[in-house]
Amino acid sequence: MKKRRILSLLLACMMVLSLAACGGAPEEEAEAPEAEGLPVMNLQLGTATSEETSTHKGLVKFAELVAEKTDGKLTIDLYPNSQLGADRELLEACQMGDVAMVGQTTAPQVNFIPTLAVFDMASTFPSREVAYEVMTGPFKADISKEYDAAGFKLISIVPQDFRQTSSNKEIRSFEDFEGLKIRTMENPYHMEYWRSIGANPTPLAWSEVYIALQQGVVDAQENMYETIYTNKIHEQQKYVINTNHIMFLATVIMNKDIFEGLPEEYQTAITEAMIEADQYTYDLAGEKRDSFRKDLEDYGVEVIDLPEETHQQMREAAKPAYDMIREDIGDEIVDKLLTAIDEASK
Repeated sequence: MKKRRILSLLLACMMVLSLAACGGAPEEEAEAPEAEGLPVMNLQLGTATSEETSTHKGLVKFAELVAEKTDGKLTIDLYPNSQLGADRELLEACQMGDVAMVGQTTAPQVNFIPTLAVFDMASTFPSREVAYEVMTGPFKADISKEYDAAGFKLISIVPQDFRQTSSNKEIRSFEDFEGLKIRTMENPYHMEYWRSIGANPTPLAWSEVYIALQQGVVDAQENMYETIYTNKIHEQQKYVINTNHIMFLATVIMNKDIFEGLPEEYQTAITEAMIEADQYTYDLAGEKRDSFRKDLEDYGVEVIDLPEETHQQMREAAKPAYDMIREDIGDEIVDKLLTAIDEASK
């Protein structure tokens, strides 16, 4: 497996250099990058997201910054909308070294890195601001080790917004969750969370959600404002309830062997560009959060802010889901995250 990844890297580098030399430019121009000690290289970055999202716009900024910092010698080509495969296929390709980089949330990565289930602990982050401080602080080094062990290099992990609950049932108190038929991902921790607070979780493929809401198969679903609005979920829902239960964390990961095989200058350029792009993505997601809430309200959807007492009841009721995660992945990473959240909240 290791040999195959290294071979893929060598072949990719040879292909890039060959293409650079065969571009029709005069010989002295084609050899100029080599003379300066840095090769012309190109990396693919695949995502399943669309061009309208904050995630994609942040990746565009990242690619621009990388090209700028390397004088155009290292370029990143973006392939959104599952052009290189869906989430799982992208992860497999990245792990094998067939795709250099992948942008996606942590949810589909749990099957490859089980400890990422720590982010499925609902109602742990008190705010976007705290989540950003945690993910750009020392905890990032802790979670990076988990990616390293699976053959990935964690380039970025940035919070965008909370997942909220849209529903045709009015929810204003903890008791109102009782019996709520809610669509979830096929994630055992998410399902246990909703069961813990009295709801009836129903896993469905995302492609089936709009029709399921329209036909009354489920009453509710949960996602960011951006996802709710851009996918027209609000057309089938009367309410959006700010449950703030799961933070959407956007990651950029890279095949570890490919990253370590890059010139040190390119590694630095990627790292520095991503820090700047993360701030851009975080700020943009915050702006879009406010605008999408207004769009939902203008359409006629009522947005309900739950009182802190209800949030506390939800956290207390969710303990079985927390225990399930601790049992599956161990106490160490869970305690590190909770400690980081406490420190960032002070």
